[in-house]
Amino acid sequence: MKIAIITHPLNAYAPTRLKEEAEKKGCQLLVFDFSDLKLILNEDKIDWGIWLKGKPIEDFDYFVFRGTGDVYSKLRDYVIEYALKRGVGVLNLETYRSWPCFDKLTQTAIFKLKAIPFVPTKVYGNKDDFRGGFGELPVIVKAASGSHGDHVYKIESREEAEAVLEKYPVLSLLVQPFLAGGEDLRVIVLGGEIIGAIKRVAAPGKFLTNYSAGGRVEKYDIDKDQEAVELALKINSVVKTEYCGIDLMRGEDRRWKVLEVNRSAQFEGFEKATGINMAAKIINYIETKK
Repeated sequence: MKIAIITHPLNAYAPTRLKEEAEKKGCQLLVFDFSDLKLILNEDKIDWGIWLKGKPIEDFDYFVFRGTGDVYSKLRDYVIEYALKRGVGVLNLETYRSWPCFDKLTQTAIFKLKAIPFVPTKVYGNKDDFRGGFGELPVIVKAASGSHGDHVYKIESREEAEAVLEKYPVLSLLVQPFLAGGEDLRVIVLGGEIIGAIKRVAAPGKFLTNYSAGGRVEKYDIDKDQEAVELALKINSVVKTEYCGIDLMRGEDRRWKVLEVNRSAQFEGFEKATGINMAAKIINYIETKK
């Protein structure tokens, strides 16, 4: 079986681990950056061509997309449609087709429509409303797109709010209450089943719990938390993912709320805390899709 991972950046933990586990099983797995793609769309031909560093897309049996963000989402969608015409499999195909753009604002709208408990969110159409809409500080302000805790800010003053406004269009900013717990859950789901969960705890003096941002991780026995299990499975069924990481945090009512769903979740902290070989599980799952 030949698998192609198209990602950005190339040096992330997950693609490296997936390649290791694929090779153990005798699968060929190549990792490409989105910049390695070449598309040729020709008006005088019915067909079109896509290559990865000179290798035609037909050379592969399965595609995995990681770290696409808004910048690469349209390019990803072209590749997906081309792959489908040739019988090439794609991990998370249904969710990509349902929601090509899956930023935090899109997700929040889905959670609202599907009655999934989430952290209250405000989005403002102009800067004056943004400045006047905070209420009690601190608040969390995050850009609609971003991962690894990037583009997330704890705002404790009007000056900090102005600094954020200088970096982003106001319509791309989500404002949420600051929840002081300092910890959350990352639940990993594969093939409709919960593989496991970890608790992520912010470093002393910090508010971000992400492992990549210095957060501490520990195994969480989610089987003993029926509320978290039911919420994670409901979320997964709604967003139609084969593989994802679901982030949950307790709200002010102490009930679990969804923060975000990551369709290309990193799993370095998860493997470290749980001892579960997540990379092998993903490769095994892909092999069942041959």
